[in-house]
Amino acid sequence: MVRNLSSRDGTKTPIVLLRGLIRGQGHWAWFPDELRRQLPDHPLEFIDLPGNGDAHQLKSPLTLAENLNYLREKTAQLIRPFHILSISLGGMVAYEWARSHPQDMASLALINSSFRGLSPFTDRLIPATYPRLLKLLLNPSPELVEAGILETVVNDPDLRSRAYNVILPYSLAHPVSRVNFARQLWSASRFKALERPSVPTLLMASRQDRLVSCRCSEAAASAWGATLKLHPMAGHDLPIDDSPWVAKTYRDFLEREFI
Repeated sequence: MVRNLSSRDGTKTPIVLLRGLIRGQGHWAWFPDELRRQLPDHPLEFIDLPGNGDAHQLKSPLTLAENLNYLREKTAQLIRPFHILSISLGGMVAYEWARSHPQDMASLALINSSFRGLSPFTDRLIPATYPRLLKLLLNPSPELVEAGILETVVNDPDLRSRAYNVILPYSLAHPVSRVNFARQLWSASRFKALERPSVPTLLMASRQDRLVSCRCSEAAASAWGATLKLHPMAGHDLPIDDSPWVAKTYRDFLEREFI
C-alpha cells in the first residue's frame, strides 16, 4: 500500500527521536546529522523521558503509561501522525504509544528494545552487566559514570572516545539522579508487550549488544511479523556505533512502506 508521507500543507511527516534509560536527546551525539543527510526533508523533533535530558529534574515514573502521558502532552503541537525512532527503554514507551494511540503515529522504529512476555529477563538485561550497572548506580563521579556507560554500550573504541568528548558536557548539564536510574530500571523490567503494533514497524538490533540480547528483537519481530534488521558488530548504542547504517536502514524502511 502507498501511504502519504506529507501533511496537508505538503511538508514531510516529522520524525520524533526518543532515547532510553538515563539518556536524553544530547546522547544521540552525531546521529541526527546523519539522519538529516539521509532524510533531509523530514523535520526532526526530540523529546525526553521524565527524569532525563531536558526533563532531568522531574521524577521518573514507575510505569510506562505515565511516561506516555507526559510525552503526549509535550508533543501536543506536532503534526500527527508522525514517525517515531526510539532506542531501548524509549522503544518500550514508543511501542505502548503506538498500541494505545495509533492515530498519533505513522510508523514505529525500535532499536535494541526488549519486552517482558516475549523474552526472558536474562536476555532483556544480560547478567554479565549486573556488576557494572551496580557500580554505575553507586559511582559519585559523573565523568566515570559516562565513561562506564559508553564502555558498556559502544563497541568501537574510537567511536567510544569520540562520543565521550561530545556527550560529557551534555551529561554534566543534565544529570540523572540515582533514584531516577533505579525507577527507570524498574519500569523497564515490568513492562509487558504481546500485542502486534498496528502501524508499520521496524526493529533494529545489534548481534554484539552486551547489555540487551538481540534475541529480544528477534522474538518481537517473530511475534509481530515486523521487519528486523541485525547489525553484525555494533553494541547497544547502535546509532553511535554505526550512524550511517541506522540512518540508511531507517530511510529504506520508510521508502519501502510509504513511497
